Amino acid sequence: MNSHKEFEKQLLRLDPTAADFLLRVDELVEAVPEFDRNDGLIEPIFTFFEAHPLEDMGAPGTLVHLTEGLYPSYVERLLDSLRAQPSYNAILMANRILNGRLSTEERSKYMSALVETANTPNLPRSLRDLIHRFLERRRKLDADS
Repeated sequence: MNSHKEFEKQLLRLDPTAADFLLRVDELVEAVPEFDRNDGLIEPIFTFFEAHPLEDMGAPGTLVHLTEGLYPSYVERLLDSLRAQPSYNAILMANRILNGRLSTEERSKYMSALVETANTPNLPRSLRDLIHRFLERRRKLDADS
């Protein structure tokens, strides 16, 4: 594979509900040379997440792991995604960041983003419930520490 555009084109052709999705997405990512695994992949991945907001794609899966390897470059795009087109994977990624070592200010930023996302009009119930589970768990962990 020779470009981020080609990656995007091939990614957007995948169906995350297909039985062979995990294999196909793994093959797609493996075809990206190490030197091309950079910030240019962030936008296509979030576009894919937003196009399939209810699919877990491996929970967390190859795409989440690839994106997390680009931390913190993807953070603003993640927050934008949570505001504009919340998806299972964006919510999962925000929660995974919250599970890390963060300053009080950073933790507050991600907690607020998830609360705001939970209040998104017409948010599917499954995503709202997921956010509430993550927030409840995080609040309990923070209270215990």
